[in-house]
Amino acid sequence: MKIRKTFLIVFLIISACARSTREVQQKGEWRCPSVPETFEKTDLIGIWQSRYHTGSVTDTLILRGDGTYQQIYDNQLADYYYTSPWNEWYVEYRSSGGLYLHLEGMRYCLSTTETCMREGGGGGDWPYYDSCEDRTIWTMGNEVILAITGVGESRYPGVESAPRGILLWHMRSSAYGDDVFILQE
Repeated sequence: MKIRKTFLIVFLIISACARSTREVQQKGEWRCPSVPETFEKTDLIGIWQSRYHTGSVTDTLILRGDGTYQQIYDNQLADYYYTSPWNEWYVEYRSSGGLYLHLEGMRYCLSTTETCMREGGGGGDWPYYDSCEDRTIWTMGNEVILAITGVGESRYPGVESAPRGILLWHMRSSAYGDDVFILQE
């Protein structure tokens, strides 16, 4: 009888834990640091930069107040340089409480130069992992989506603070990725 009772208690505890884990995942809670309470879309205006491969590769975004941006990618390792035309950007307010930055026509240059050289831009039709919502985005099509976060306990070594308290995160397409854009000006 004691074994049955113990088994029943353990089963109920495991069921309760599994149920609350499912509830959290169904809610789609934002798991990354929130942007400052004073955040406004105008806080995104400026020059943002990400550096890959110990600084030999830079990816720069210039976001303007009219809702357009330009991407400048410089890969010294592959001797490849790209400047995009001015394309549109917008902010998506997620039900999880988080924010996404949509960059239409941006080239996803984080994983390979081949992806970066893709005409028409975008992340393509393969999965990306969003660690802020712990979910997979199955395609980015002809855009790139960045997570807009606060600094908090950063996943990026050496980023304890950032101008305006905001970071822009790439989503992972592979084991590589999850790099951050930091405001320069």
